[in-house]
Amino acid sequence: MRVSKYVTLFQLTWQEYLAYRMNFALEVFGSIFLILVTTLVWKTLFSTQGSLIAGYSEHEMITYVVGAGMISSLLLLTAQGDDINDDIQQGRLSVLLLKPFHATVYWLIRDMCRKSLTFIIGIVGYSVVFLLYHDILFFPTSLWQFVLFLVFLFVASLLHYGFFYILSILSFWIDQTWGFRFVMRVVMEIAAGALIPLNLFAPLWQKIFSALPFQFFAYVPMQVYIGKVSYSQAFLLLGEGILWLGGIAMIGYILWRKGIRLYTAQGN
Repeated sequence: MRVSKYVTLFQLTWQEYLAYRMNFALEVFGSIFLILVTTLVWKTLFSTQGSLIAGYSEHEMITYVVGAGMISSLLLLTAQGDDINDDIQQGRLSVLLLKPFHATVYWLIRDMCRKSLTFIIGIVGYSVVFLLYHDILFFPTSLWQFVLFLVFLFVASLLHYGFFYILSILSFWIDQTWGFRFVMRVVMEIAAGALIPLNLFAPLWQKIFSALPFQFFAYVPMQVYIGKVSYSQAFLLLGEGILWLGGIAMIGYILWRKGIRLYTAQGN
């Protein structure tokens, strides 16, 4: 397997997305504005309710809100899955099938490129947030804690891609998957804990959210980051996340096999 062809694909995708950098910037800075508003709300609550709210100190809550908001702005992208849907519906998949790499890998690399570009564009805005709250935000107390947090982010990125991959390849059977993806993005925003920590919801909703994989998109990584889970709990959660990833990969594989047969049978 030659790595150079994937590096070239990443570079070409990067150049393509740079043409739409204003769109990325508007989306990222919209998310940053939401982070600033949310942190102001929490600061007001802490000033009136006391030093602890649901077991979170002000430092922990503000750090959680900023971190979860940043993760959300990188993962929960508005146009997630458009490439897959359009390539299938417009027949471009026929060309991809002739390329020296699998279409799934092609879409994954483009997705990671989009996330990377979004992060770089957002650095300026994130820096403003850090400057405003530098006296409140904190970093993990150990290097291993931070490394584990990064591992969870990597798993979250793959899980997120997997979900939208499954929704997008439904376009083998239906004309447009945008509606499904939009609804899923809204659900993810809440069930991921991107707005508020999941343990602030009512017990019933906590049980529902804990049974879903969306918690790995923001809530679990930030719980690891601020030290709300032990190392043993973190590794158990990591194992659960990997199991979810395996299940999603299997579903995606089955749908791809069935869908590509239909696609080639129709002669696209």
